[in-house]
Amino acid sequence: MFKSQIKQFRRRRGLRQLDLARAVGASEAMISKIETGRSIPDEFLLQKILAELQITSLGNHEHDSIRGIGLEEISQSPMSLK
Repeated sequence: MFKSQIKQFRRRRGLRQLDLARAVGASEAMISKIETGRSIPDEFLLQKILAELQITSLGNHEHDSIRGIGLEEISQSPMSLK
């Protein structure tokens, strides 16, 4: 599921939850809730997280959705990645 992938990518980049939170304009508590599945980010926050973590694909979860928006569609949005 994407929540565990978010955590894995964050750790691979050497970021703490606080670091990611500051980079995307969210609280550390919100990042924790997203990573544990207790909260679902809105589309805007998810796009910011994906861009910050340089995620272009979330594996074989093309058919998963977040509030009706396909993850494949979000992860392939024309955002400027670092």
